[in-house]
Amino acid sequence: MKVIIITTEPSGDYLGYHLIKSLKKLKPNYKIYGVGGELMKSTGFRSWVSMNNFNTIGIIEVLLRIFKFVKLLNFIVMKIKDINPEILITIDSPSFSYRLVKKLQILRNRKTKFIHYVAPTVWAWKSYRSKIFAKLYDQMFTLFNFEPKYFTKYNLNTRFVGHQIFFEKKKILKKKKYYVFFLVLEKSKLKII
Repeated sequence: MKVIIITTEPSGDYLGYHLIKSLKKLKPNYKIYGVGGELMKSTGFRSWVSMNNFNTIGIIEVLLRIFKFVKLLNFIVMKIKDINPEILITIDSPSFSYRLVKKLQILRNRKTKFIHYVAPTVWAWKSYRSKIFAKLYDQMFTLFNFEPKYFTKYNLNTRFVGHQIFFEKKKILKKKKYYVFFLVLEKSKLKII
């Protein structure tokens, strides 16, 4: 089975790394392709392009590099169509991910399943995106247990899976006492509580 995983951010690289490790454990014969970072590469994954190509801060930087992003998007679309995967997983980066998957809807005829991992924060802003994602994707995996309801109402198969950071076993440090002072200004007097 051919699986494509696409992520353009370090947080998605972290999740993709754990996803690849789990897939290789469960289904060692799966062929995994796509775009990811250093963590994903440490599993033997070969990224088509460097994740650093997607680093931007603010709308001005995006506008200055818009042609580069369009070229990257088209290159990734071409690679995915050539591979014709059974599963396409996009991780986070909702603006990029939905544009990518929108261009690949023709693959539905070839039985490709579209999955998005990390729900867009529709509960905080741009709630209309839940309807868009429901049309474009077959399944959604969320990090928070309150998120599925925003997508299931549009009939998107949505499951809460949590964040990998909570499943890692870390050495617990000894408890330390911390003292906190609050300064309050009240009618020209400074008080320490």
